[in-house]
Amino acid sequence: MKPSFVKMIKSNSGLWLFVSLTILLLSIPLYAVQNTTLQNSISVNNLQAAYAKELNAHTSYLLYAQKADSEGYGKLAELFRVLAKSEKVHVERYAGILIDLDITPVANDSVVVVLTTKENLRQAIEEENYENTVLYPSFAQQARKDKIKFAKAAFRATGDVEGVHAVLLKQAQNNTKKWKNQNVTYYVCQVCGDVSKYRPMLCSVCLSAAKNIKKVD
Repeated sequence: MKPSFVKMIKSNSGLWLFVSLTILLLSIPLYAVQNTTLQNSISVNNLQAAYAKELNAHTSYLLYAQKADSEGYGKLAELFRVLAKSEKVHVERYAGILIDLDITPVANDSVVVVLTTKENLRQAIEEENYENTVLYPSFAQQARKDKIKFAKAAFRATGDVEGVHAVLLKQAQNNTKKWKNQNVTYYVCQVCGDVSKYRPMLCSVCLSAAKNIKKVD
């Protein structure tokens, strides 16, 4: 019986070493090209933009809460802090994705403009509606084109949650005086940042289990 080609190579240690090194060297450039392509994709730039935007939103809501407290809107301040916690979930999610891609998350130098509480409400509603209907849907569509499923899922979830934020803020705007003394309990999903006034069996946005939905103290 004739020896197989592989056996012939293995019988010659010098030739076997050469073939092994050749295979290794050929595989490294392929991985490097794939990784570089991913890092340079439009979706990765969008991930970086999302990280910076959500970090800015987190900071904005904390400042809005301080302003609401100073104007006597204690429960509205509480809502702003809840939304800040939700935005922090987004920040951590995008930071984690970028780090997994060996990319350092970078914040921008945006300055938060704090106005009166009613003006802050209007400004926040406009921003949340924009993110829900325009920004994150466009990011998700680009991620689909780039075939980056995990980015698409993150963008879609974030967009849905921003829509929830807009609804809560609109409710407050419709009767601002009521939010001076209203007592409301909130829950935030630690996976996608969804906000609800009760603890559901599953997150309405990402379908995460109830154990991942925490009451905001």
